[in-house]
Amino acid sequence: MVCVHFDSLTRTDREIWKYIWRHKKECEKSSITEIAQACGVSPGAVTRLMKKIGLEGFTEFKIALRWQNREASAIPLNLQGRVESDYLRTLEMLRYTDFSPMFEYFEKAKRIFVFGTGEIQRHAAEEFRRQFMYPGRHRVHVVDGLDDFEMVSRLMKPDDVLLAISLSGENQEANQEIQKIKEQGHPLLTITGVGDNTLARMSDFNLSFSYQIMIKTAEGHRDHHSSSTVFLVVETMLAQYLQFLDAKEPV
Repeated sequence: MVCVHFDSLTRTDREIWKYIWRHKKECEKSSITEIAQACGVSPGAVTRLMKKIGLEGFTEFKIALRWQNREASAIPLNLQGRVESDYLRTLEMLRYTDFSPMFEYFEKAKRIFVFGTGEIQRHAAEEFRRQFMYPGRHRVHVVDGLDDFEMVSRLMKPDDVLLAISLSGENQEANQEIQKIKEQGHPLLTITGVGDNTLARMSDFNLSFSYQIMIKTAEGHRDHHSSSTVFLVVETMLAQYLQFLDAKEPV
């Protein structure tokens, strides 16, 4: 229902919808005041969004959201279906994201330091470095591991940016090191799995990707998660950044 009305939505509308999309289950039980407070807007702003997307008001929205959540949970997905579901959900979230605040941080920085908390996330960090070599506006450094953070903290200049990529956003040891960088005054940008998490809350700007458990392993072993969506976020960032730069070029 939002896709049809997308062009008429303001930045505030899109931020509200992005929050709702990321927290569907919670919003099903939330009041309009609670959603408004979580988004930093007035309840009236939430009501106006509901009307813009063709609903009578918040009550009808809650009913529609409840049905959507039940339909989604009732559909059994095979492995391919889970990948497709994650991909589509991530694309949907990215579509309603205003990237310009993140890119303004990029524009002020000469260097971007990128850190991934796990193996897949480190590959995503390397992919970010590779992708962002093309615009040629920044030096991108990949932080190889937690042991490198002390050196990184000494190397970073005031406007340099840290981009952290995490699945859960709850790697306590990594978050502690990242927090130290943030406390030095450096902007913290993050890419995390969808949902509320510590790293996303710490960040100055967060992008989310959807992921599901693909294979449940025996107790004591790591479950296998879908991973393609984190790379989708990185590629979308580059496409959006090139558009951002093009729009800034004088005609």
